[in-house]
Amino acid sequence: MLRFAFSQVSDVVFPSVARVCASRFFVVFALGMAVFAVGGCASSSPAPHEISVSVDKPLENTSIQVDIFAVNDTTERSKWEGFSVSDYWEPDNTTRRDLDRVTLEFGRNRPSGQYFPKADARWEHWISTGASSLVVIADIPGIRDGGTTDVRRLILPLAPKAWEKDSDDPVKILVKESGIRLLTPLVPKEKD
Repeated sequence: MLRFAFSQVSDVVFPSVARVCASRFFVVFALGMAVFAVGGCASSSPAPHEISVSVDKPLENTSIQVDIFAVNDTTERSKWEGFSVSDYWEPDNTTRRDLDRVTLEFGRNRPSGQYFPKADARWEHWISTGASSLVVIADIPGIRDGGTTDVRRLILPLAPKAWEKDSDDPVKILVKESGIRLLTPLVPKEKD
């Protein structure tokens, strides 16, 4: 009875205080939910990554090109999973020529380790056009076309949650005589 009387008195005596407290609680709650929602969505959305590509010691004086470009999983990924890497490296290949790509060149008098920075303007363009995966293709002498499992091609996710690394750490790739090797671990996929 006393509690009922006090709540009625407090509503009459302090109505503005109750409204202010309720509205502040609502604002803090709404902001907290917005931060949670944006943070959760942003971490699964595609994001730029610094890409570090190195060639293995036996290849340091061999002329090698590595192309890096981004693709949309829905409309382009399957094309690149099945595209002939040997055809890709043919002179005057129109598919390669027309790509918005980065080419890293290795060989005599060139650094054996090179970077594609996440601050490069191409990242913004790629992501704004719906890119969700990164394709890395290397022209490694002596390797024949391997179809969908060609060891000269990597297709990597752009979502930060896919990687077991800090957002500032580079994605590390090593080009070996036997193919391209990803050195940065991916988060293991859950089994169904």
